[in-house]
Amino acid sequence: MSVRDGQFRWRKFSPLDRDSPIYELLDGDVIILDVAQDKSGNLEIAFHEGASGRILELAILEQLLAEAKRLLAPERPPAGK
Repeated sequence: MSVRDGQFRWRKFSPLDRDSPIYELLDGDVIILDVAQDKSGNLEIAFHEGASGRILELAILEQLLAEAKRLLAPERPPAGK
């Protein structure tokens, strides 16, 4: 399975209790994981039940996380702040 197969997509949502958005990784309608950043700009990943028993090649997971970092980039605070 390739990232480019079109089976994965990101969905953004912005909870009221967070300063930055959360991006959900979906495979079809199944939520696999959430990616967000904390107040220090560190990447946070939360796996959902949809990830249970799922096998992803490391290269694909790395591609997906790199894409998530790009999505979050405009939301990151400037360095040193």
